[in-house]
Amino acid sequence: MVNEAKFIAGELFVDDRGALVSCNDFQFAGIKRGYFIGGAVWLPRAWHGHKQEHKYLWPISGMFIVQVVQPDDWENPSEELPIQRFVLSCVKPGVLHIPAGNAHGVMPITDNSILAIFSTVTLEEAAGDDFRFPSHQWGAGGWTVKPR
Repeated sequence: MVNEAKFIAGELFVDDRGALVSCNDFQFAGIKRGYFIGGAVWLPRAWHGHKQEHKYLWPISGMFIVQVVQPDDWENPSEELPIQRFVLSCVKPGVLHIPAGNAHGVMPITDNSILAIFSTVTLEEAAGDDFRFPSHQWGAGGWTVKPR
């Protein structure tokens, strides 16, 4: 799949002074804005897509399920598309890069979860590149815990 989402691993250093969380392989070049989101546990915020905008997701606290899909048609996409699924956690530092050409959804799975999001476009630029789809567009099953 072209333009797949990619997890950029971070680092966690712990000693008697506390913890340091980093993601030194994440470069801020091209980032034009950032914001934080939280939400009700087990309630997905989905689906939101962009043809031009790249997004970078960094969990600050808690855990999230994040799903990414590449729409085959932005006006009437197929419901049978492959979905990438990630579990992001503040205890496993890293940043998820969602390239342009994808739609994504996020869902907090622990209380007090906060997700930092960085974007390559301004809010004004994003307004013309904003596609929304229902949370069940690609099946509701992805928003549940997978049995192991």
